Amino acid sequence: VERDVHARGPLVEAVAGILDEEGGFAEWRVVNGGFEIADYNCVYRRVVDSHDDLCDWHLSLLSRLLGNDVSCTQFMSKGAECCRFVVEAGEAASPAKAEEREAR
Repeated sequence: VERDVHARGPLVEAVAGILDEEGGFAEWRVVNGGFEIADYNCVYRRVVDSHDDLCDWHLSLLSRLLGNDVSCTQFMSKGAECCRFVVEAGEAASPAKAEEREAR
């Protein structure tokens, strides 16, 4: 797990940087052998009410970019202060899980 954290850190930092550029304020940190990305100004929050599949699409995009499963523990669209994404530690996301996310 520790090797995975060191190997994926630059990629997580780059993805957080993209979120920061598109939305205005995102940061990342190591948590429990994985990562957490907090997006405090989600660019999609203004349109998610009329496009309820947008958050699922965003999770799928982050999973593909990072090559690991990503979950969201809180959403701005549901009143949270930020969208908080958790990048699972360990091996890359399985192809079956990637296909399942695409089907959504």
